[in-house]
Amino acid sequence: MSENDSLKQILADPKNFDKLIGIAENYGIQGKYGEGVNKLDEIFEKVFTGNLPPEKVEEEIKMVFGFSDELCKDLAKEMENQIFSNYKAELEKLYKPEGKESLEKIETEKKEVISEIKENPQPQTQETQTQENQLQAQQAKEEKLFETKQNQETVGLQKESEVDSLLKELENELKKEKQEKEFLDNIKNQR
Repeated sequence: MSENDSLKQILADPKNFDKLIGIAENYGIQGKYGEGVNKLDEIFEKVFTGNLPPEKVEEEIKMVFGFSDELCKDLAKEMENQIFSNYKAELEKLYKPEGKESLEKIETEKKEVISEIKENPQPQTQETQTQENQLQAQQAKEEKLFETKQNQETVGLQKESEVDSLLKELENELKKEKQEKEFLDNIKNQR
């Protein structure tokens, strides 16, 4: 049986849905046919389709339901104990592809770029910094991002979605920094 067939069986197993219903009822998240069970089922499906690592379930519950941190932690632990722990081998294969070392290399590069951005922010009030220098600095960051994307393509990871999320995070950091720079430029121009 292939890995995909095994995952499909896990997703289709009514025992898992029954466990989700039990968890929802234990925590008072709407009864058997309520929205709460469906939301837990969506989280369960994300985990077993490779879109949500089990260690991120607590955060997903927080985002979906808006519960307290303690309740989210308890719900995530309950899902781990009743469902995920029964499929450790399958989840390990799904979230730890053969190219793990390459993924770690890309993660390290991402951290280096972010720390470089934080260590060398754009000058906020120095009038000697020209627009051209600021543009060159931005282009250097974008080139680093492009190199990271090229590494992703050449590495041939099985879990490109994880790499994509790391790249998305880096892009967001760059956008945030660019917005801060524009904001500061606007303030500077208003003076």
